Amino acid sequence: MVALLLTVVSALQLSLFVDQTRGNDANFDGRSLETPFASISRAVEEVEALKALGVDVTISIANGTYLIRDSMTLDGAHSSKLKLTALPGHSPVISGGVFLNQISTWKVSHHPAIAARVNGLVLESRVPQEFLEVYVSKLDQERLVPSLYVGSHRMRHAMFPDSRFDSERLNFTRISRVTRNYGENGAYVLVELDQPFPFSVWKQNRESHVWLHGYFGFDWADEFLQLDNPSYWSNDGKSLIVPNDKVPEFGIREGGRIHAINVLSELDSEGEFFIDYDLGTIYFFPPKNIEGELVLSTADIPLLKISRSRGIQVSGLAFAYSSAQGIQIEQSSNIEVSQCHFVHMHGMGIVVKNSSNVRILKNRFEDLGVGAVSIACGDTLSLSPGSCLVESNTMTRFAQWKRTYSPAILWSGVGNDFRNNDIFDAPHTGILCDSSVSGQFNNFESNVLHNLAWETNDVGAWYCGASWITLGNRVRYNHFFNITNQIGKEDGVVVVGVYLDDELSGTLVEENYFDNVDVCVQLGGGRRNAIRKNLFLNFARFGILYDHRGEGWDSNRCATGGLFQKQLESVNYKDMPWSRHFPEWIHTFEEFPCVPIHNEIVENLYSFRKDRADAAKFIDASNDSISSWKSIIANNIKVPVESTK
Repeated sequence: MVALLLTVVSALQLSLFVDQTRGNDANFDGRSLETPFASISRAVEEVEALKALGVDVTISIANGTYLIRDSMTLDGAHSSKLKLTALPGHSPVISGGVFLNQISTWKVSHHPAIAARVNGLVLESRVPQEFLEVYVSKLDQERLVPSLYVGSHRMRHAMFPDSRFDSERLNFTRISRVTRNYGENGAYVLVELDQPFPFSVWKQNRESHVWLHGYFGFDWADEFLQLDNPSYWSNDGKSLIVPNDKVPEFGIREGGRIHAINVLSELDSEGEFFIDYDLGTIYFFPPKNIEGELVLSTADIPLLKISRSRGIQVSGLAFAYSSAQGIQIEQSSNIEVSQCHFVHMHGMGIVVKNSSNVRILKNRFEDLGVGAVSIACGDTLSLSPGSCLVESNTMTRFAQWKRTYSPAILWSGVGNDFRNNDIFDAPHTGILCDSSVSGQFNNFESNVLHNLAWETNDVGAWYCGASWITLGNRVRYNHFFNITNQIGKEDGVVVVGVYLDDELSGTLVEENYFDNVDVCVQLGGGRRNAIRKNLFLNFARFGILYDHRGEGWDSNRCATGGLFQKQLESVNYKDMPWSRHFPEWIHTFEEFPCVPIHNEIVENLYSFRKDRADAAKFIDASNDSISSWKSIIANNIKVPVESTK
């Protein structure tokens, strides 16, 4: 009987092995270390064939770089458990990249567009055909401009003005003047520049795929603009024309900051590269003392797709060199991704959509072109929780390509937890709500957010705004530090720790620790927020900014028939289950809808930064104003710095 039971148990459990070096997809069965498959895709095929049998499968992967050209896909309801993991002591890499020839095989370039001062220093090589097949048809899509890596270093596209490849900071030229005109080809914007661009050289060299990138309109939104018509460039380099139909979404304003990228004529600094898609050639100025394999991010697909599945674990793997996502999870439940490494990607690390009970634990995300994790779990209409968890991850050097609105965590949905994550070194925000949807009853606890927003302004390390159905969220026990204005503007906009923007309401900000943050919390005209028992240390401007924008420039959203009423009606806020969870909102439009009422600011401790003691204040609004807004401010105490240590 015991022998029979053991036979049954073993029949319901299966181990598969993958070893790129020793394996064979055609002749081996993958059932032992002696007969492993050569590719992960072959093992996944075996799992798909067995899923209807209810067999628990572990796929153990040996060292190696496993190249992916089509997504590894786990699709369909699994009635069993699947574990995709590294062999003990191994560190396999799932790669969407294309490997280039070793630099020793490249030849010195004599392309006439390359500046004479770097003659003999720029090398060139053929680009693999598989790379060109992915990119040529999609050349003008900014998202797909590839990245080049050497070892652990991301190289720079040839650009003007130059930026060091080994620095996170980018250099820009200021827009000095903007004039709107009308010419024979229609309306256009004349943009004058503080620093002349070498347009005449670019014209001579017939540059054809130049992009402008930067902060054309506002310091909180970077955008791309393709310069595809050299006739719009002035010969003296002091100005350019932008036709009205090409003006970026947020416009062009004086004081904007821009630079040019993807310009062969500007390949004049270590770490810069340029790809000529017509010739199939890459040009590169290799930096000194940097060694490693040369890889282009290529795959425009998720490296791993999990759809309509449950009971899957992914652990101990590295995902690298994709232009899309590392892992995409859709319509799935009970999925865990742990102790993985997401690195050198042009896209996002993990994207979770319409799923539940997804756990993202103890992973490292670094050097990502956009963000690290996107979570959409739970249903807003029914307020059913998603119960997804993002915990104990390290997230750093994200937003390397799309600099703004590419957070470490992009969130929406109901009843999810984000805790104990270390989020740092990025030019814009760290945690961001998806403003196209909404979120309720989500918890953000014990995270550390630091050294953020250093390239932007009017931004928060934790940011959400413009919603009256994003309610019941809690920001507690987090540590915010070194979040300050570094672009030199003091014109009323700010860098903030927790930013409740554009009348965001119903948020709890409690027992957080802020240190060396310009403004700790911004309460931007919302209602029913609670800011209590926080520690605000060494802030440069304000502990709290509190305004009533709904009674002024932002009145359209909160007025009867405006955006916020439409949001509330879209979730049937006067009916169950919304009326049970948020009864105080039923009569909102009967009680001063545009006044920031029922906010609570209590029991916070604070101290100013010593060099700003004369200018800093705990809060900008007066007690009389706060009282007139039917809100409470009480028991907030200024303390010496020494007493908080």
